[in-house]
Amino acid sequence: MIGIPEIAGRKVIVTERFMMDKRKDRAGQRQPYKKADGETCQFYSNEIKEFSIIRRIINSMKFIPDLAKVYLTIVDVIIDETKAENCSLMLVDGDTGKLVVRAAKGEKDREGRYYDQDFDQRIGLGTGEGVAGKVVRDGKSYLVSDTKEEKLFVEHGESSLQIRSLLCTPIHNKDEVIGVFNLSSSRPGIFSRNDQLLLGTIANLASSTLQTSIIHEKLQKLNEKLQEKVEEKTAVLRASEQKYRALVQNAKDSIFIFQDGMLKYTNRSFEKMMGFPDKKDSYGKPKNNFINCLEQCLMEGKSAPGLKEKPAYSEFEIIKEDGGKVEAEVSMSDIQYEGAKAIQGIVRDITSRKELEKMKANFVAMAAHELRTPIFVVTGYNKMLLKEIVGPLNDRQKQILKESSVSCERLTNFAKDIIEFSQIEAGKTELDLQEGDIGRCIKDAFREVITLAEKKDILIEEVIFCPDIPKIHFDKNKIVQVMVNLTQNAITYTHSGGKIAVKIKKCSVNDFLEVWVMDNGIGVPPVEREVIFDEFKVGRKSRDTGKEGIGLGLAICKKIIEAHRGKIWVEPREGGGSKFIFTLPLT
Repeated sequence: MIGIPEIAGRKVIVTERFMMDKRKDRAGQRQPYKKADGETCQFYSNEIKEFSIIRRIINSMKFIPDLAKVYLTIVDVIIDETKAENCSLMLVDGDTGKLVVRAAKGEKDREGRYYDQDFDQRIGLGTGEGVAGKVVRDGKSYLVSDTKEEKLFVEHGESSLQIRSLLCTPIHNKDEVIGVFNLSSSRPGIFSRNDQLLLGTIANLASSTLQTSIIHEKLQKLNEKLQEKVEEKTAVLRASEQKYRALVQNAKDSIFIFQDGMLKYTNRSFEKMMGFPDKKDSYGKPKNNFINCLEQCLMEGKSAPGLKEKPAYSEFEIIKEDGGKVEAEVSMSDIQYEGAKAIQGIVRDITSRKELEKMKANFVAMAAHELRTPIFVVTGYNKMLLKEIVGPLNDRQKQILKESSVSCERLTNFAKDIIEFSQIEAGKTELDLQEGDIGRCIKDAFREVITLAEKKDILIEEVIFCPDIPKIHFDKNKIVQVMVNLTQNAITYTHSGGKIAVKIKKCSVNDFLEVWVMDNGIGVPPVEREVIFDEFKVGRKSRDTGKEGIGLGLAICKKIIEAHRGKIWVEPREGGGSKFIFTLPLT
């Protein structure tokens, strides 16, 4: 009986040891699985954490253009995911190249601080200056376990006393560092390699958001500058416009703006000249004598070849509101008024000047008439002496009398031109308009100048007729006079052996007939083409060649053509010479 318990005891001991060994074996077998489970949990935990960081950083973009919320949201993410007590975001300033604080948050500042671009960044760091400057320069993160042992650490006032641990990580945008994240703690040795890797990951994720914010901030700043410039320029323009309006309103000249068949603006002088009792009476008037004259002037200018869109200068008679008459000269130019094309004009009362011109014309005509009588007497005596009626003459005496006769003929032509021009100026010449063939008229003019052309061996080519040239109403004698004057000038200023040609054509876009008189002579200089038709204007080349006249021939031609409602001008001819062109209306 005694042995059984022993046996039994031994069996119990063996059994317990066996069971303990079994449990150890099973625990050893489960250990690798526990390790694998822990690594898997840690992996998924890190993935969830990274996904949460990504989500929060991406969500920060929705706050753009509120950059304060964007920056502080990213700083919040860093503080929440690390052991940092404080975090600041510093960005490289595009103008100065310095690192400046844009956002900061910490235990003593739960709300956080945001600094805009206009903030006085006196604590900005240059590249290579301090820990943050070194990070920007090198493009690598930097971990400081204890700031008291770090020479690169730059103190910034009292706040530096609370910083013992520091972790600074660059924010990259491609190959460029655009800023840094600064993590700090009041205890030394807080940050580890894992914190360094985590902050690098956050910096990479936040890079695109921060770059977008920087671009938006630059655009916003540029927009503000442009807005300031626009406001500044607008103020200058407004002041200039006010000065211009005051100047125009108080000007002695009468000024108007014409648009869509109505007067849109008139100054005081215009209203006084026209006799408008009230400014409102001049605005928006659809039709009156002034507007009718103005529209007719513009229509003639647009339809007549040889001009631009309209005449820059015109003269006509205005009937005022009270029935009085005013001789006016009008100069016009294109402008933009209230967003549309308009015409701005200046009107001057030339009634007194016109009266003086008439007095002058009458005096000159009277003087010319008085001059003709002695000229006729001298001419008659010359002819009588040359015929030796009163006695024989020697060769020298005959030569003197011939030269005297030539001078008398020149004086006679001068007096004739003066009288004719004075009559035209005084409005005493009336046109005898009859339907006729312009080609036949030109041939009649050729008969008067053919002898002069043959003396200089100059060929006058036949008239070049364009097909379907209709008959028109014109004063035959006056147009013959114009053609004779133009062809005589062409012969005079064309060298021996030259050519003169005449061309008639119908304008394709206007109801006008064009007549060209072309030569290959000395031509007309550009500076003289605008004034050559003015009275008593003689070209320099005419004076140089000794073929000087009194300068009334072309002026008379201009008066005759304008009386026919046509225009006359001169152009250079290809290959040398001149091309005188005048127009006559078909209807």
